[in-house]
Amino acid sequence: MRKEWPAVAIALLVLTACTTTLESQTTTPPPPAYNGPVVEIPGVELKYEPINPSTSQDYSANGS
Repeated sequence: MRKEWPAVAIALLVLTACTTTLESQTTTPPPPAYNGPVVEIPGVELKYEPINPSTSQDYSANGS
């Protein structure tokens, strides 16, 4: 077991030497949320739909 430690240490040093550090990359910021004009969709009417208790149950998988 102790004879394997130097080989493990050398392998770790070799793998560590292969890693690269990323220099500061310039990333573009995410685009802002859409704040443009709201376009009305013709033929759409808003309607109230009450909450159905039978569809608002907790999720369970495999009976747990």
